[in-house]
Amino acid sequence: MRLLSTLAVAIGLAFPASAQILTVHFKDAKAAAKYRKQTVEVAGEAVLVGEAKYGVSFEDSKVTWLSSGTLEFYLGDPQDPSHVPYKFQGDQRVPTSPKGVADVTATHVARIGVLMREENLYGLAQEYRERLARIDELTRERDAQPKASREWFLVHHRLISRYESLQTWLASTLYPDAAKKLQKEIDRQSKTVAAEALELRASKGKEAIRQVPTPPELVEASQAISGGKHVFAVQESEHLRIVHLDTVPAERVRELLEFGEDIIEGFRREFVDPYLGPDFEDFVPDRLFAEWWFGPTEISAHDRYYTQYYRLAWDEHKQDRLESDATGTQRPLPPESLYYCKLIEDADLEGWMAHQLGHELARIHFDRNRIGMRMDWLREGVGYYLALEYLGRNNVTCKGLEREARYVHEKKKEGEKTARLGLRDFYNSLALDEGRPIDILAIRDLYGMDDADLAKSWSFFDFIAHKEGKAGQLFLRAMCQAAREKASFVKDWRAKAEEIYDVQGEDVFKLIDERWRKFAEAGQETGDAKRAR
Repeated sequence: MRLLSTLAVAIGLAFPASAQILTVHFKDAKAAAKYRKQTVEVAGEAVLVGEAKYGVSFEDSKVTWLSSGTLEFYLGDPQDPSHVPYKFQGDQRVPTSPKGVADVTATHVARIGVLMREENLYGLAQEYRERLARIDELTRERDAQPKASREWFLVHHRLISRYESLQTWLASTLYPDAAKKLQKEIDRQSKTVAAEALELRASKGKEAIRQVPTPPELVEASQAISGGKHVFAVQESEHLRIVHLDTVPAERVRELLEFGEDIIEGFRREFVDPYLGPDFEDFVPDRLFAEWWFGPTEISAHDRYYTQYYRLAWDEHKQDRLESDATGTQRPLPPESLYYCKLIEDADLEGWMAHQLGHELARIHFDRNRIGMRMDWLREGVGYYLALEYLGRNNVTCKGLEREARYVHEKKKEGEKTARLGLRDFYNSLALDEGRPIDILAIRDLYGMDDADLAKSWSFFDFIAHKEGKAGQLFLRAMCQAAREKASFVKDWRAKAEEIYDVQGEDVFKLIDERWRKFAEAGQETGDAKRAR
């Protein structure tokens, strides 16, 4: 204990010159118990937190206090950060209530520490009100957006972050009770409010489903191409449009749009919502972004509707695309993507919808809804993933994975065991045996991919989806961003991947591939392959 000089008392006891918010530590639990109604817990210790009123001063940046008698401290209210226990009369602080002042016997004190050197209770109350005002401002900004829209969720997650930072601030100052009380509001905003918005978002897509007039240009094209024999109808949901021959019942088309909206909502809940924040945006637009054409099977008509109605040109793979049952392309204006399909007998419309929505959501989510995504492996991987997740099959592919032909070959080589592989096990087995490393697979285009590439595309994305969390999502977004600069693609991607995974002095692609391999090998233990042994 130190005896203050008369001068120090005269100057310092009324106005602390430097340190403001102090922590008073007691000699033992018995001494602390005398002030239990006024103490708060800091780092697991019951301490008194407040401003010096009398008996405490600062010499050479050190806290000094009277060795005997009574020390006085202004206290904040742990439950109410807006409370200030004094008011100003000129330059003097005057207590506003006896409860706002603590009298502490000097001999009970073991030490006095500095919690906040440049702050006082008045300043903390001002800061608290300012933080509440920013929360109110952000709440108004969120509520001004259409509820459950992409913009609403983006602001909502910023709001939650602001609540959480306020809670941390309260707990780290002297308001632990207020911090605990705030958790109820954070839970309400995070769970109840967000859940209501999610339900609204999910229903919005389906509620938007409607029949729309057939465009006059399509009627004219039908007259020119078929003499009007081809009759078309059109339905739309919030995100999707289907143009189809009227041989497909309207109710069937409606169900297909509902299925598509379910996939979009499921994808957002799995890969977007858990990670939303300032560094992770939801790029799924609240508008039409994809259109399906279910038209005649004749090659000539298939060709002419594409060029005359859609006014699109076939690329260098024209013949392959004309002979295919389905193909896709992109346009500069919404809906940006067109999936152009022949209405073949027994067409798997749900299969088309699931697989091709995989392409679309890969482009939107990982490549930020830009035209010209280069990562064909990722488009195919997500297409297979969604088809298998929602349908348990992938009958519609952009480049066929000849599963039955592979079976015949493998049966001859290894006997009956391989033919009994389940679908997941078959894809994983093929990917493990023949799949290329991910940095090699990433530079291949669709027409250069073989069966093993397609199997690895699905298996690797399945691994990312189930095991890698936000880091995996950022890894794939970084890949798409880097691919925009073809000359430096792999170099730029590698640098970003090393940052995401905090890898130094090691091949990050090899590391991730090894993690995928362990996942794929374990996956084989869960299916028919295990029983076959």
